[in-house]
Amino acid sequence: MAKSSPTSPWNSGSTEASGATQFLEERADEAGIKLPPLGKTPKRWPKMLQAPKGPPLFYGTTQKGFLLAVMKACRGPIIVQTIALSVGTVIGALLPAIMGSSIDSAIDFGLSGPTWGWLALFVGLILVMSLGDGFNQMGEIAAFLNGCFGPARTVAHRISRAGRAAKQDKPAGDVVTGIIDDSDKVGAAVLFVAEVVSSILAITVVTFVMYQMSPLLATVVVIGLPIALISIALLVKPMQKKFSVVREESGKLTTISTDAVMGLRVLRGVGGEDYYNARYKEQSHRVRDAGIAAARNQAALNITRTSVPQLFIAVITGLGAFLTFEGVISVGELVAFAGMTAYLSTPFSVAGQAAYLGTRAWIGSGKLADFSAVEPPTTEELLENEEELEAGGAIDFASAPLTDMATGVSIKPGLLTALVAPLPAVSSQVAQRLARVNDEFEVRIGDRDVRRLPLATVREGILLSEDDAQLFRGTLHSGLRGNTAEFPPPRGVTELVYREHIEEAAREEGTLFRPDRVPDDERLAKSMAVADAGDVLDSLPGGMAGWLTERGRNLSGGQRQRVALARAIYADAPILVAVEPTSAVDSHTEERISRAIREEREGRTTVVVTASPLWLEKCDEVIVLDEDGTEQARGTHQDLKARAESGEPGALAYAAIVDREAGEGNETPRG
Repeated sequence: MAKSSPTSPWNSGSTEASGATQFLEERADEAGIKLPPLGKTPKRWPKMLQAPKGPPLFYGTTQKGFLLAVMKACRGPIIVQTIALSVGTVIGALLPAIMGSSIDSAIDFGLSGPTWGWLALFVGLILVMSLGDGFNQMGEIAAFLNGCFGPARTVAHRISRAGRAAKQDKPAGDVVTGIIDDSDKVGAAVLFVAEVVSSILAITVVTFVMYQMSPLLATVVVIGLPIALISIALLVKPMQKKFSVVREESGKLTTISTDAVMGLRVLRGVGGEDYYNARYKEQSHRVRDAGIAAARNQAALNITRTSVPQLFIAVITGLGAFLTFEGVISVGELVAFAGMTAYLSTPFSVAGQAAYLGTRAWIGSGKLADFSAVEPPTTEELLENEEELEAGGAIDFASAPLTDMATGVSIKPGLLTALVAPLPAVSSQVAQRLARVNDEFEVRIGDRDVRRLPLATVREGILLSEDDAQLFRGTLHSGLRGNTAEFPPPRGVTELVYREHIEEAAREEGTLFRPDRVPDDERLAKSMAVADAGDVLDSLPGGMAGWLTERGRNLSGGQRQRVALARAIYADAPILVAVEPTSAVDSHTEERISRAIREEREGRTTVVVTASPLWLEKCDEVIVLDEDGTEQARGTHQDLKARAESGEPGALAYAAIVDREAGEGNETPRG
């Protein structure tokens, strides 16, 4: 085995049999898991089997348009699969006729030259059919992967860009169900297009051959076939309605599950397990009832697509036997008719399966199109042209005031400023507007409308750190670096198969964790110290190289918040807007963090949404807002307290908020 680079133990691709696979083999041995045998992987995969690169495709926002766009994007694999499958299908349809001809030849001439010729043709066509099946398998895989993961990738990209807009409009569980389940159904429908086309071709060939043998029997087939297909089509509409209900109820159930996972510690803390269990049980019953209702239609479809072809075969075989007895057709032609009629059961089955898969894909594409229609709250529509940007000069975020034009609240540059309001949501909304979370309201940096600046420029100049800490799966090192973190190296096929097999067999989180070497970064270490997050390094095996699970679930709420704060400090943006950055920690930790941030960001613009006296005492300026977000008063903490004693209304409101916060802090320990 080739050795991997010591600085990149997860190398893959041309060096798959290296550090990554060696490590996985060791883990499998430790866990007593037998890895599956794998053949050699190609040096270069066909394009349709390669992982997608670049930005995902956009399939549209209408149900019909979305499904058609997916089909169009998958036309390459569909064409390959259709050609390969059609070859096999047509040959399969012709084999009974060839067999019948060989039987007639054997009856008339014995095992002579003509009979051997028919048998050779029979064997040759089977070999060609086998070759076509091989290409069909490749086309099937490509069609499904492109039809399934293409829409999933698109919707995931769209939802992530939409951010808050998606979170407000679409329940998390519904989105998860769409990306995992609905995209899978669309992929299955794409996979089945070739089946439908090849079945139509097979029916056409069989009918033509039958007409050459017996126009009467062919006429029966031509008349009976549409009747049978119509019987299947009549079941599609009611089944579609039932599956729509199943989809809606399943999405609600997934939402309940997702919410529970996100707030598991909170549920346990407030004794909410019983309430959650009751809700989950109730919704599970709804999904079960909807599934049973849909199962009746599905059962009717299965019965129809199974029984009608058998009845059809019985009629054709009986009529053919009578014609053979009368001497109208030969024994070989009877065998051919029986075989070809039996072969028609495959198109019947395909028609039923197409109805089932098409119904579910239609419902799924509607959901995926709905997700694709979600627009991000920030766009580049108001973007200044290059001449305006040049005329305005460089944007100096560090020394320009930041103003929310909706309320008139202005943040002075270079100061640590607190926003305080009677309701925390009010000051949070002002903070979010200052960071341009949407383009509904105008915010100015100096005299420039931030909505007319490139979004990337605004994100570099103004960083928003919210109270709901969003952490991602990966090492702590990469999580702290945020958008400056390096992308992990691509994984080869062998590694992916081994990882999936081990994780599935072990069913234990952290089975594949291995502390890796990460480069030293003094700024990262300092950011963690400022956020008082040293205990996180101690709690994760591997320290800075330790692994964070999805949403950082392997950390406590206070740890997640401090890691997110450390990430914001590391970014070192000219303007930092932090919403309740220490709401999940105790007062002693809050004191250390507020003092450290005061020192770390001295001379840079920092806005903190908080009513904690521990923060307010360290702020250069406190802005007091009313219930509408309008400024009531401004000053230092001590200044506002002094003005409250003299009866100033804005200062009195401030004193009431601070006293309430201090009282709540004494009654309920923080963290």
